[in-house]
Amino acid sequence: MKKVILFVALILIVSVIIGCASQSTSPAGTTSSAPPTSSMPAITSAPPQTSAPTPTIKTGGIMKVLIAKPAIAFGYPPKIVGVDGDYTTPFWNRLVRFDEGSIINPELATSWEWAPDGKSLTFHLRQGVKFHDGTDFDAEAVKFNLDLVIPPNGVQLSGIDSVSVIDKYTVKLNTPQFSNVRLYQLAVNYAGFMASPTAIKEHGAEWARLHPVGTGPFTLKDFVSETSMSMVPNPNYWDKGLPYLDGIEITTVTDAMTQMTMFQSGSVNVMYDVKPPAAAQLRDQGYNVLFAPGSVYFLSFDTKSPDSPFAKPKVREALEYAIDKEAICSGPGMDLYTPIYQVVRTNSPAYSKESPVREYNPAKAKQLLAEAGYADGFEFTGTFQNTTWIDGITAVQKYLADVGIKMDMDIVTNAAMSTIRNGQDQLKPGTACQITLGNYTYENYYFTQQWRSNYPQYKWIEKPAGIDDLINQAEAARTDTEAYKICQKIVKMLYDDATVLPLWLNPRIVVTDKKIQDCGYFINGEANNNKLGWTSWLKE
Repeated sequence: MKKVILFVALILIVSVIIGCASQSTSPAGTTSSAPPTSSMPAITSAPPQTSAPTPTIKTGGIMKVLIAKPAIAFGYPPKIVGVDGDYTTPFWNRLVRFDEGSIINPELATSWEWAPDGKSLTFHLRQGVKFHDGTDFDAEAVKFNLDLVIPPNGVQLSGIDSVSVIDKYTVKLNTPQFSNVRLYQLAVNYAGFMASPTAIKEHGAEWARLHPVGTGPFTLKDFVSETSMSMVPNPNYWDKGLPYLDGIEITTVTDAMTQMTMFQSGSVNVMYDVKPPAAAQLRDQGYNVLFAPGSVYFLSFDTKSPDSPFAKPKVREALEYAIDKEAICSGPGMDLYTPIYQVVRTNSPAYSKESPVREYNPAKAKQLLAEAGYADGFEFTGTFQNTTWIDGITAVQKYLADVGIKMDMDIVTNAAMSTIRNGQDQLKPGTACQITLGNYTYENYYFTQQWRSNYPQYKWIEKPAGIDDLINQAEAARTDTEAYKICQKIVKMLYDDATVLPLWLNPRIVVTDKKIQDCGYFINGEANNNKLGWTSWLKE
């Protein structure tokens, strides 16, 4: 019991540190070392940072990684989402990167500048870079890649009107207004990966889904669907001296007991996205445990079908009052899951203090159901991924049953959830579905990417009228104070509408053995910011 308490204390300490860091501010347009939860990206280039390998670094060896969720589409940037991002970063580079210290640093771009009127952002590109197929990286390649993911072809990188090639190594992004998240967006969005235009044109997008041809430190050697992936070093990698490893091998294993057996036997060096009970056990055994605030977990509803019970806001509110999130997170969640009551964390600068917590109140839930015409309750199906926290969802099911709502659970694979999430297989009318949204450092980016009315995923959710206007205002703000005042309005709008049911913040946990140095996960404390294997090495 003492060990569990110590483990929980560590999580709380990390949370406090993150929360305290989010209170500092710096003016937009400057380079800041303050944590990015309250500091906007620099408008101009950050000075390049270089670090020479220390004499203790040992080259060679294979890093072996264990991941529970299988990869689906990791080779075509416009389609890389969710768990695919946990596999794919060794193959790619972006124009810029988000590094430790909350700094936007050069990657394939060496420098950049905003136009004074904020209507364009110009990048000067690194010369001499080759894609894995031997073709040149240049301004035309940047335009090709960005044109796939900006309107009218895509919306993954919203807020960019067009891309202009100035010369072979200069490219300009034309924008409707200044954006305080544009550099961060390019640094963390998978759609910002640069792929070989030649490979995509010759073989097509469908082929590219499983054949990454980027400029990154590793190339794909072999892939067996839902089983394994292996990578070897890119012999022509532009960042000379990297990578240190001879390769990376990733094994997909969904069974928790098998994962533990493989890790403890030394068959793998890194276990990714570890469940809290297993992490506590391994930490007590002396393994290295890395933590990051993970995704924000919601129950979403079909609110577009007029006959759906969830089309009524009072029904959506009732469900939240019916669930004791605190008990779920402190009981089966071992205090490692954090209950949430808005679409952002409680310690977020975007948190709405004008929106009172909908605490557990089954009497209130029944009252709202009666007012909405469902005094006797109703039945619905909720769709959940087979790798979700089932104990938590089972507890939710029980609490809903206590107020007369029967939730049947449809457990689907990662591949099936991907088709539902992306719209190939529509959510059935009157049903619900889990959604997990990234816990991004810049709150403005979170809203810009995931809460606009034209967001390409989860299309069954009806967004409140006026939300796009508020998001645009927040993105154009020039100071932290101004931006977060608007973000708070967005949060309140979603709260008042009960657009989704917030449940908890998932912890993201990685466990490594003592051989692996700098595995590459959780850069700057972000769960989705990883550079797997980039500078990793194996200690004797």
